[in-house]
Amino acid sequence: MELETTGEQATLVLDRTDGATTMLRAAAGYGDFGTLSDHPTRVYANGTWKAKFYTDGSLEMSTGGTYDGTWNQASSIAYKDNVTSLTTVEAMGALAGLSAVRFNYKTQPEEERLGFIAEEVPDLVAMEGRKALSSMDIVAVLTKVVQQQQGTIGQLEGQNAELEARLAALEELMATLLYK
Repeated sequence: MELETTGEQATLVLDRTDGATTMLRAAAGYGDFGTLSDHPTRVYANGTWKAKFYTDGSLEMSTGGTYDGTWNQASSIAYKDNVTSLTTVEAMGALAGLSAVRFNYKTQPEEERLGFIAEEVPDLVAMEGRKALSSMDIVAVLTKVVQQQQGTIGQLEGQNAELEARLAALEELMATLLYK
């Protein structure tokens, strides 16, 4: 264990016998913590780990979500309770209540984005605090509505084929009657 202090910085380094080296630093204007070796760093809150940072830049959350250049929301049944099907009525109601907008983040005024206003979305897809949205919630609503529409399209195609066959039979009958 080493403790190094200077006028603007204090660093505590812990060396384990297996080669893992952990560092905690308080510097002017910021703080650092992590590993100085090829070992992941876990962040704890209330006695349990919440996030694990790997030396390759990836991240794992205790909820199962991961980041490896792209955010991957946890989806395994192992992370879920109280699983029920989303009804078509619920999905269609939520979809009808979504208002797609164009916008720029205040911190990125040069980049136009597409999305929704969290404070204005239907309760079904709203998150606590209404400051963020889960893309997967919107995808689930869209998936359910598209599935319903595909079923309707299939029914209409079947009805259309039946009507075309009946019309063709009627045309054939009319032609037979007219040319007798």
